[in-house]
Amino acid sequence: GRRHKFILRGIVYFGSSHFTSRILTEEGMLWYHDGINTGKNTECEGPLSESIDLLRCEGREATAAIYSQL
Repeated sequence: GRRHKFILRGIVYFGSSHFTSRILTEEGMLWYHDGINTGKNTECEGPLSESIDLLRCEGREATAAIYSQL
């Protein structure tokens, strides 16, 4: 079969009856969104690094990962 490459582009988190998300750009920057606290805006968390825990964010657990095909 043919192999396909995918890259992580976003993570959805859930906790306390509320969803939030992180978005990863092509440049490797990590952005945070919480509709209650940030409204329509996202907040830049900086470059993605190994020290960032992608399984948890602001007390919420990762529930979905979004990938795009390269």
